[in-house]
Amino acid sequence: MKTALLERRARRRRLKIAILREVRKGYHRSEAAGRHGVSLGTFFQWQWTDAAFNAALKDASKERVRRLKRAVVAKLCDGWLLKDAAKAIGPTPGTLRAWRKQDPAFGAQVESLLREQRDLRNRWR
Repeated sequence: MKTALLERRARRRRLKIAILREVRKGYHRSEAAGRHGVSLGTFFQWQWTDAAFNAALKDASKERVRRLKRAVVAKLCDGWLLKDAAKAIGPTPGTLRAWRKQDPAFGAQVESLLREQRDLRNRWR
């Protein structure tokens, strides 16, 4: 009986680590849980009952957003339109708008790149 309990705990720990790894890669939290066969109910229960997992999940989500923002900026530098960059990378245009409002540095960087794109288009007309 004791070994079964230890095995369940070890499996749960491995699943949590795998979910955190997936979130850092760029998957949404619920999508990462589903990829490992964890139901949303179980996933949310882990968030509420395991403070360390919840904190690590928040950090992983912040890292995911940082990576997505860098990817959007890189696409804009390559001349992509904002909506095409959003489609290619994953966040919706509404999410990009929210990020631009919440993070003034990101918003200013995106605005300057969009301004450069507009200026280039206007020069060729």
